[in-house]
Amino acid sequence: RRDLFNKQLIRTMRNAGRTGARAALLFVDVDHFKQINDSLGHDAGDALLCGFAERLRSELRRSDTAARLGGDEFGVILGDIGRDEQIADVVRSLSRRLQEPIRHRGRLINCRASVGVAIYPDHATDAESLMKCADLALAEAKLSRGRTETFSPRLMEEFDRETEMLSVARDGLEAGRIVAHYQPKIDLNTGALVGFEALVRCQTDDRVTIMPTSFAQAFDDSELAVAISAKMISSVLDDIRTWVDRGLRFGHVAINTGAADFRNNAFAEMLLDEVGARGLTPDMIELEVTEGVFLGRGAQHVGRALSVLSKAGMRIALDDFGTGYASLTHLKQFRVDVLKIDRSFVSGIGTNFDDTTIVRALIGLGKSLGIATVAEGIETAAQAEFARSHGCDIGQGYFFGKAQPSATVPAMIDRFDRAACAPTVRKRDAS
Repeated sequence: RRDLFNKQLIRTMRNAGRTGARAALLFVDVDHFKQINDSLGHDAGDALLCGFAERLRSELRRSDTAARLGGDEFGVILGDIGRDEQIADVVRSLSRRLQEPIRHRGRLINCRASVGVAIYPDHATDAESLMKCADLALAEAKLSRGRTETFSPRLMEEFDRETEMLSVARDGLEAGRIVAHYQPKIDLNTGALVGFEALVRCQTDDRVTIMPTSFAQAFDDSELAVAISAKMISSVLDDIRTWVDRGLRFGHVAINTGAADFRNNAFAEMLLDEVGARGLTPDMIELEVTEGVFLGRGAQHVGRALSVLSKAGMRIALDDFGTGYASLTHLKQFRVDVLKIDRSFVSGIGTNFDDTTIVRALIGLGKSLGIATVAEGIETAAQAEFARSHGCDIGQGYFFGKAQPSATVPAMIDRFDRAACAPTVRKRDAS
């Protein structure tokens, strides 16, 4: 089916080239199709796809082509088109039609579609490149769902940059250049250092340090994400062993985990084995999880893993708290020792009423539940004071210090005068 579609695209482009006309390629993706399939059944999913196909055909000219390319994705070829306004009119009409509810067995199924558009010869002059352009436009449209996005050179530039950074991450992993940098976490009442968060960095051949936001796509690749996580865990535990041997009082170290880690049902046991193999204890580690861990593939293993780790003495922190869809549900279902208030709220303290109110409320929630709170992304004394005065336990951010290589940790410990400090983040009582 896809081969026939590709051949038709080549013919349409050739005809347009001979006549000096333009052609458009549309990739159409049904939004939230999996959820519809899972919640309403495969019959409903099939009815939705058939409805989409019928509507596509009804909106197109006889000279145009529409085909289901696989799964919930359709392709549309518009030949012999003229002005941009003509293309926009067709796409608008198509999008409007596709968003009308579909009736199935007496039930109305609400549906939306994301559409990516690429135009010949404006964006590409060969079929393979044009399809790539339409695919990038569709990916951009799917970021917000229910949108139509036309290809622009910016999308290709971003794709090339992301591809390059993904290659850097792979090369860095193979060459042992995935490293941990450590950001201090401070008791807001005493000013003492209570621990660190280990943050992943990638170094290039010429020792330039690349931030994780630059190779974020690496974490969308399950295999690569697990490999990077394993390397980070190993490096952090080795560093902790070194600090213990030197007699440094570092408190605890927070390690970030992702959904890919929990797809292995034995993740908790493997982590505890690594900790024990180095003669360390679980209470030296704080495991940070985001809500994506509870919602993604492997979510069925998360509860058991967190329970195993918690019972062993490891603290569990819910990261980026307040930014997801089910934070309160997770607090009820899982044992959580620490809430990390997202920097997007902390940055607005004192300048944005909503952010300030949310931070105050989240600190209050933590206190009510007996869960320690950490304000992330503190950059000013005013933000630190607000968090402290409202009962937040721990602060973290540039105001206290940037993440630094492991070699600088002893100096950071000296700076915060750890002599009389003991960790303030404690596990909740079992009662």
